[in-house]
Parts: sequence; structure tokens; C-alpha cells
Amino acid sequence: MEFKHNAETINEALGIPEGRARDIKMFVTKQILLLLEGKLDSVSRIMEMIDSKYKERNEFGYAMFLLGQGLIIVAQEKAKEEKS
Repeated sequence: MEFKHNAETINEALGIPEGRARDIKMFVTKQILLLLEGKLDSVSRIMEMIDSKYKERNEFGYAMFLLGQGLIIVAQEKAKEEKS
């Protein structure tokens, strides 16, 4: 896997075409929403699905990155709600 240091986006740096990156984003977002709705029981279940769906190292890494970023956003929003 080659990392392009002059890329403008992470998916571009990882060599993932924009259309494929959008598909990965949608998949990860949907899984996070299912987790929040209680339809998935754990983050590790999402990680297993990512592992089985994305066999290419760059796509797997990108999906895991998006999962991590999404979970950070969820945690920040929940903290804001608890303060209110």
C-alpha cells in the first residue's frame, strides 16, 4: 500500500477512488446508526463486519478510521447532551 503525501483527502492518499470512498462512508455511518438504535450490540460487531467486507488493506484501514472518527463524534455529542 502506497501513501500519497500530496493528497487532499485521506481516501485519495490511500488510493481509494471517490465513489468507493463514499460507499465505505455510507456503510460505516449506517453501522454506527444501527448501534445507536440498539440494533447492533457492540462496536466489535461493526469491526467484524468491516473485516469481512473490506479485504483490501487500504479500504479496511479507511473504514476503521471512519469508525473511530464516527465514534468520537457520537461520544462528543452525548457529552454535550449530558451537560444540558
